Amino acid sequence: MKFFKETTSNVSNSTKLNAVIMGRKTFESLPGPLPNRLNIVLTKGSLLIPPLIKNNVSIVFSNDFDKIIDELELNSNIETIFVIGGEMVYKQALQHPKCEKIYLNMVHVDCDLSGADAFFPEIDLTKYGLVETTIIDPTVTSYVYKRL
Repeated sequence: MKFFKETTSNVSNSTKLNAVIMGRKTFESLPGPLPNRLNIVLTKGSLLIPPLIKNNVSIVFSNDFDKIIDELELNSNIETIFVIGGEMVYKQALQHPKCEKIYLNMVHVDCDLSGADAFFPEIDLTKYGLVETTIIDPTVTSYVYKRL
């Protein structure tokens, strides 16, 4: 979690902010909006929820992945855009031509996945190549892939 927080929060320009895009279920699984980042929540439902600020953190709701990417790229206050889940949002991101990097952390622990119903999509190695591997601790390895 420390690696995730640092990666998605740190900016090189202190006047800017990173954006994190997530699906509704991912957002609901969090204890609250992620601080020091613009939280974008994708939802299939109609957008009756206006953008809001909760505990000094901005949350924006959208139902259009491509449109929100375009808007974030035009926003001079945003440094980097991260997609943080779930499965369907990851699939959209990996197919998007502007997805430049994949940060993938593998947790090496035994667990029962029999009840799991969502997984990170398979990475198309004809589109992305492994450029960095870092052992964060004995149970976590971080991989960085870049678009070819």
